[in-house]
Parts: sequence; C-alpha cells; structure tokens
Amino acid sequence: MKPISQSNDKNHLSNYPITFEVQNNSMVDETIDMRVIHLKPSEEIEIKAVYIDADKISWSSSATFKANELGVVSLAKLAPLSGSYKGVDGMGLFWSMIPSTKQTPLSYAIFTEQTVSLQAFINSTEVAKTTIIRHLLSPDVEREEVRENGLVGTMFTPKEEGLFPGVIVIPGAEGGIPEKFAMLLASHGYGAFALGYHGLDGLPEWIQNIPIEYFQKGVSWLKEQKKVDEKSIGMIGNSKGGELSLIYGSTFPKDVQAIVGYVPATYVLSSLNPFSLDPAWTHEGKPVEPFFDCRFIGIEELISEGNIPHCAGTYDDPFSSTELFKYRINRDPEGLASSAIKVENMQAPLLIFSAEDDQTIPSPFFCKRVIEQLENSSIERKHKSYEKAGHAIGFTILPNFPSISLPFCLPNGWWGAGGTMEGNAIAVKNSWGELLQFLDRHLKGE
Repeated sequence: MKPISQSNDKNHLSNYPITFEVQNNSMVDETIDMRVIHLKPSEEIEIKAVYIDADKISWSSSATFKANELGVVSLAKLAPLSGSYKGVDGMGLFWSMIPSTKQTPLSYAIFTEQTVSLQAFINSTEVAKTTIIRHLLSPDVEREEVRENGLVGTMFTPKEEGLFPGVIVIPGAEGGIPEKFAMLLASHGYGAFALGYHGLDGLPEWIQNIPIEYFQKGVSWLKEQKKVDEKSIGMIGNSKGGELSLIYGSTFPKDVQAIVGYVPATYVLSSLNPFSLDPAWTHEGKPVEPFFDCRFIGIEELISEGNIPHCAGTYDDPFSSTELFKYRINRDPEGLASSAIKVENMQAPLLIFSAEDDQTIPSPFFCKRVIEQLENSSIERKHKSYEKAGHAIGFTILPNFPSISLPFCLPNGWWGAGGTMEGNAIAVKNSWGELLQFLDRHLKGE
C-alpha cells in the first residue's frame, strides 16, 4: 500500500514523516484498511473524517487512538480511546459521521461518489492529511435515464459484454428513484433498474391507487434489455416498496426469480395520504383489498388518552408510528389478518429483513408472520432481523455510509425511524452481504 500523504510536522521524525496509508479510490461497500504510520510508540493521535453531501451539508466524525509499539495506528486493529464510535472497526469513521446542522436528513440527492477528507492531529496540531474518494457508480457501469411507455427510472448496466441478471429496485414512502442502491448493485454484475412510482413530476404525489401493472410493465421493460437475462430477474423493495414486492410476487408468481424486502409490510396497507382512507395499490382497475389503515394520523389523541406511550412529536422526542400500528392491530386483529398478502402463491425465493427497533412499522412482527404463512410452501425463504436497528436500514443507509437515523417531519410533528448508529451500521453491512449472496445464488447460479 503506497503512502498518499505526508506530515505537516517536519520536526516530529524528520526522516519519516507522519503519513496516512489508505486506498484513495474504492467502492462505498468495500472495506478499506486505513493506517497512520511513523508515529512515536504509544503516541496519541486524533483522526477526523469530513464529508460534504450533495446538499452541501458537512458530516464529520473523529476518534483518538494510541499508536502501537511500532508507531502505527491501524483502524482495522485498534479500538479508539474515545470518539465517534467504540470498538475495533476499520470503517467506524465512515458510518459514525453526524451532520453539522441539526434536523438535516441524509441527502436523497443523486450523486455518484463520496469525497472524504482525512486529517490527523497531535495536541490539536494537524500533522497529516489526505483525501479519498468512495464510489457508488463504478467506472465499469453505464447509466441510462428511462422515460418511456410511462416508466420513470434509471438503468445501470455493466459495460462489459455479456448477459447479466436483472434486478428492479423499488423505493418506499421516500419516493423518487433509488439510484444509489441500484448503481452500487450494478457494480456486482447486475443490470439494475431503479424505478420511481411517486413523488416525482408526472407521477402521483402519494402512494395511492398505484396500478401494480405499472411494475409489471417495468419488469417487462427490464427483460427486453439486450444485456439482461430475461430468465434471471429479481425484485427488491424497501418498506412500502417491500410490501409491493410481496404483492407482486403473489400476483405474478412466474414473473421474477427472486424477491427481497427490506423492512417490508407483509400486509396490504392503505395509502399514506392523511386526507382520505384510500388503497395504495390497484389491480385490473380495482383496489387491492382488503387493506389496513396505516396513515400517520390520530396519534396525539391516543397519547392524551393514555392508549400509547407518551412522546412529544418533537425532533428530540419524535412520534413512533410503530406504536400507532400496535394500537390499531390490537383493536382490529381480524382486520389485519384479512389484509395479509397471499404469499402462499409465491414461487420465487424470498429474503426479508426486519429491524428490532423499527419505529416506523413493526417489521419484525410482520416478517415473522409471513414466514409462518409460508410454513407449507416449498420456496426458499429467509428472515433476518437486527437488534438495535431501525427502519432506515433499507435504501436510506448504504454500507459504510453515515448510519445515524434522524427523525423526519410531517405536518403533525416529527416521527422517528429507530435504531442506534452502530446497530444500523451492523445491520446494513450484514444485510448487504446477505443480499448479494442470495441474488448470486438464485440469479447467477453461484
């Protein structure tokens, strides 16, 4: 590994300047080895990482280490004495970044790389610095905007010649086009189609009366691409998109060969539009029903009546829609049961992820129920649930990205997603590995 920066402290060890050793170009999901060398044995040094996101917001982390007997600090081998994270974790400085401005969500803006500035300090004096680039879009992947036949999305395809498995990537209530997740997936040898269906110009504002035929059209388009193997198609959905993926696999069981749901609802839920109780999905012009009310309304009255735990709905004490769900489920268990997605019709292998501290939906409860429904099914199915992780482990947080779970604001207050930074980081890293293994096995035959 080549040293890529030198010390600003020329009097420290003049023949051997303090230096960062780190790979200066890598993929976001790649674990890199970062070291600072030429320190004095047992010398303490602070390392700071800074990242400016696509919305020009600064994110930073720092940690203090003690050099080993050779004067080396290796982040993959040493736990920090203090700082943004605890324990031995070579990528800790990346996932433990926090924003400089309170109430700032992780950027949803589209970007293809993350530039991180690294600085080393001894007694508050900068002694070394460097800049590294973490790529989301591999130089070996090409990007194509899709605006045809009513579809709104972006296609990412490996540049090399060949036939690749295809994966359609579907977002949740965050809306837009999940490009970052898809472009990273394409770097692993997939034709990844990020498909938007609400929250963009020309598309509905709410997930409300969305025809599932729209996604069928997206799958058909993906199969027609010259570099995509039409017999190896997967579908990945996040949250509300995970619900849709299960509905899709149950309605069109032969269309796709693998289905993945991140923190999905496994019941047919209503639109999130607070102004009317409407279906989220339609099929052949009719509502997909029965559906269960999942709107973020009425929580203030339930708190004041003592029906759910108190929370102020502020940034520091956000509402939990999971508690709202639990109340409604307890009041109407038959209504929930009647809205169960008919996953027993599925023929594709299924992988689902839940988060034990999910404050948006009770994803562990939902996912356990769908596995129970599949008790007599012959399809492969797997459910992974993560302690101390929240709802953002889906498309919001990427591997080795800032894993803080910040509240989001709706007209009636602030709402939380749950999870600790460390819990989210562990969940995202593990689930990403599980996802790639699952797709490789069922779409690549590896």
